[in-house]
Amino acid sequence: MNLMNGQTAIVTGTSAGIGAEVARLLLKNGWTVMGLDKDSPGRGIHPSGPYYHFIADITDDDSVRRACAQIRQKRNEEAQAFAAPSHAILAAGGALHEEVCDEDPIDLDLDIFRRSVDVNLCGQYICIKHFVPLLLEKTEMPELEYAAIADRSITMVSSINSVGDFGYPAYASAKAGLAGLAKSLAVPLGRRGIRINVVAFGTVRTHFAEGLHASDSSHFSRLEKLAALERISTRAEAAQVLLSMTQLSSVTGTIITADCGQAVPGNHYYSLDRSDLHRPDMQTPATSTEPDTQGTLASTR
Repeated sequence: MNLMNGQTAIVTGTSAGIGAEVARLLLKNGWTVMGLDKDSPGRGIHPSGPYYHFIADITDDDSVRRACAQIRQKRNEEAQAFAAPSHAILAAGGALHEEVCDEDPIDLDLDIFRRSVDVNLCGQYICIKHFVPLLLEKTEMPELEYAAIADRSITMVSSINSVGDFGYPAYASAKAGLAGLAKSLAVPLGRRGIRINVVAFGTVRTHFAEGLHASDSSHFSRLEKLAALERISTRAEAAQVLLSMTQLSSVTGTIITADCGQAVPGNHYYSLDRSDLHRPDMQTPATSTEPDTQGTLASTR
């Protein structure tokens, strides 16, 4: 039996981008998916078993609480149809358009900063708080192998913006906070049999990211040149990474980077035109000669 078959996952941000992509991948692999989003489910995801869609704003405590109550009610109504959720993938969030377009990160409007932290950090904690009781519910489905449901996990989606000089101070600060959140909750959740990890993605070319940088036609090609693999991640690759996190039963309290080498130290230096290295002023790498990357990394959603 495929140990992925028959499991249930809660996924946030399933209306588009990585959230929708991971929902489609889970469904393809025989999972039941509980999708949460402010909007309708993404293309190709039909709101009927094994996919169930719940409208919720992750920054609103009451909204997420109601969605979880609806999930619980759905399980009570269809108790033998699917297992209790055993994994949660928190993909909702992203950089705000107002921050991406702001030319001076020192003078960012405080309302924009607070809204970014609200969705990218506070909203993730709200989800964790309400999802944990669902993950702890017992599954009484004897046909499922115990090994397939014994492991439980929460995976949060972060960004390499949190560890590098890529601009977007509000977004970067909020995503950096997810590392502290995972570390601080690893033991209390671990005592409950729940793993918690963070995946820090580099640029993933989603429709959302394309919209943020629609005015810059060379945005993604520049980022490809700055990556060690000379490309950026696809939505399918990002979804595969998140699916794999549900299977790493001994991994918790960890931040995993999946960025095609965008954040590898020195990669900006090696992306320079090699002919420049013969110039006297290029014998020692100087940051002033590196390609400008300030504010170029888009949200991973």
